[in-house]
Amino acid sequence: MAENPYDSPQTPDENIVVASGVYKDRSMGLLLFGCLQILMGSFCALMVPLMLISIPLAQQSGQPSPGTSMVPAVVFYIVFAIAGVSLGIGSIRCRRWARALTLVGSWMWLLTGLASMLFLVLFMPRMFGQMEELGEMPAGAELFVLLFMGGILGCFYVVLPATFVAFYQNSHVKATCEWKNPQPCWTDRCPLPVLAMSLALGLMGMSMILMLPSAMVFPIFGTFLSGIPAAIIILVLGVVLVALAYGSYQLQMAAWRGTLIVITLWALSTIVTFTRGGLMGMYEQMNMPEEQLEIIRRWGFANSAVSATSTAVGALFVLGYILYVRKYFVAAGNRESGDS
Repeated sequence: MAENPYDSPQTPDENIVVASGVYKDRSMGLLLFGCLQILMGSFCALMVPLMLISIPLAQQSGQPSPGTSMVPAVVFYIVFAIAGVSLGIGSIRCRRWARALTLVGSWMWLLTGLASMLFLVLFMPRMFGQMEELGEMPAGAELFVLLFMGGILGCFYVVLPATFVAFYQNSHVKATCEWKNPQPCWTDRCPLPVLAMSLALGLMGMSMILMLPSAMVFPIFGTFLSGIPAAIIILVLGVVLVALAYGSYQLQMAAWRGTLIVITLWALSTIVTFTRGGLMGMYEQMNMPEEQLEIIRRWGFANSAVSATSTAVGALFVLGYILYVRKYFVAAGNRESGDS
C-alpha cells in the first residue's frame, strides 16, 4: 500500500511534504496572522456596546436619535466580530477553510480600500478647501489633514489587506494548511474566484435585507420608489441574491446566468436613475437630516454626473469579473456531462 503523501513526516530543515511537492512550514505565520484577526474581531465586538450606548447619549444631548439606522451597523459589527475570531482560530489551527475565506475576504477588503483611496484623492481636497473658505478649518491645514487621513486609511485599507493577500496566497501557506488539515473541506468544492463571487452575492443580499428598516428607498429606471413598494423590491432582490450565491457555490450555470442578468439590470436601472437625480435624490427620499444632506452636497460626489459615472465604472468591473468566472461553471458542467 502506497504511503499517503500528507502523512509524510516533517524534515529537519522544516520542510513539509504534500502531494504537490516540498514546501516550507508556515505554521508560525498562520499563528501570527490568526492572532491579528482575533484582535480585529475583538475590536469589532467592542464597537457593538459603544454604538448601543451612543443611542441614549444622542437623545440626552438633543441630537436626532439614530434609531433603526443603527441596526445594520450593529449587525455588521457582530458579523465581523464573529468572522474575525473564527477565522483567527481557524488560521491558528491551519484549517483550509480559514485560509480560503481569509484570502477571499482580504481581496474584498483590498479592493474596497483602493476604491476608498480613490474617493479620498478625488473629493477630499474639494471638501477641505470649502471648509477653509467657511472658516471651519485653519488655513494651510488642508494638506496636513489630507496626508494624515490618507496615511491612516492607506495603512488600514491598502497595506494591511495587501499583506494578508500576499501571505495567504503564498503556495507555502497553502501547502502548510493541506499538510496540517489533509481532509478536503467545503471551501474546496468550488474554485476560489467563484467562492469570492458567491460570498459577495450573499453579503449583498443579506445587507439589503438588514437595511430594510432604515433605507426603504430603491432606484428603478428613472425614479425612486419608497415605502412598501421599495421594501418589497429590496426584500425580493435580497432573497434572489442569496439564492444566486448558493447556486454559484454549487457551480450551477443557471446561477451564473441569473447573476449576470440581475447585476446588468440593476446597474442599468441605477445608472438611468442617478443620471436624473443622483445619489442626492436618493438621500433626500430617505429623509436624512438637513445637516447631513448639506455635508454630502459639499463633498460633491452625490451629483448626477459623478453618481452615474461611478456606478457605471463599478458595474463594468463587476460584470467583467462575472464573465471571467464563467469558465469555472462551464468546466463544472462539462464534468457533470462526462460523468453522466
